[in-house]
Amino acid sequence: MPEDGSLRKLRDRYGDGWFFHRQGNKVYGFPQVDRPTIPFGTSVALKCQENLSMLAAVVGDIIGRRRFGGQVLFRHRGAEFISSTKELISDVAKQMPDLPDIVKLFKAYPRFTLEAKVLELRDGDGGIGLFVTLGSRWRIEAPLHDLLSKGIDLQGMYVVRRYPEKGQRRLVGRISCIDKGTVKLLESFDGTAEIACDDVWLEGNRENFAYCLKHLLKARYLSFETKRREIEDQLLSGPKFQTTIQSIAQSFTNKPPMQLTPDLQCIVGDMISVKNFGGYCTVRAASPVQCCYDAARTQRMEYPWKGIENLVRLVVTPLQENHRRY
Repeated sequence: MPEDGSLRKLRDRYGDGWFFHRQGNKVYGFPQVDRPTIPFGTSVALKCQENLSMLAAVVGDIIGRRRFGGQVLFRHRGAEFISSTKELISDVAKQMPDLPDIVKLFKAYPRFTLEAKVLELRDGDGGIGLFVTLGSRWRIEAPLHDLLSKGIDLQGMYVVRRYPEKGQRRLVGRISCIDKGTVKLLESFDGTAEIACDDVWLEGNRENFAYCLKHLLKARYLSFETKRREIEDQLLSGPKFQTTIQSIAQSFTNKPPMQLTPDLQCIVGDMISVKNFGGYCTVRAASPVQCCYDAARTQRMEYPWKGIENLVRLVVTPLQENHRRY
């Protein structure tokens, strides 16, 4: 175990030949090649069921090295990948063709994170499952001086390196001011006091998107955001998301097993079905929630606002009738 408890020094020393995992006060190394250039430690035999979290970490690392068809993969806290062909803001621009050119430098890509986690549906019957999380990856590629020229106050906002080098942190720090093409920082994560404007972008996140686009679009922002949400919902929910999961599952079909250790392999099976089996209750139904309207809790209702009941009747009933009709 390194004195500072960090594995970075080990990774720098041994390179890509080993995957390291810390468990307690020990570090376990898993060879990533048949014959690592630099040997590490001594061989030890462990029981799989007693070390599922460690095996899940190894599986996650192996998946992080793969590529999925049509996707660009990022190795950061699991296998994170984004669409290389679909971008939400450009789709909005097709519906609103008179948007300012600078808005087209704001990017939002569908993002999926594939992560291996320990799963125990029944007591004593543990295993490893792959879980997919959906979301969006935000990027603001507009130059900082262009944003300033539009009257956007950037003080206090975070900047990230456009193209960080290997081992270099992407998040730089917070803007104090911008002077003659140089960003002076209020605070930084690696001791950097200033950095060239051309080397950084604003940190891409939902808050920065909203802040900048409200200034750029003004009264049109609400219409823009409504269209963006509609497109995002079509891609990241319902049948489209199910199609994406099936595509990910197919990428593991008829593939060679993942080699976790020299004598241990792993394959990806079918989709996990969560249900009660053999008298063991895995799925539990929560009790109905009631909202109380007085201190004595005698006035109760299903909804937090009494007027919602009338609204629900108006909206739900026609949908039910259409469902029965078709």
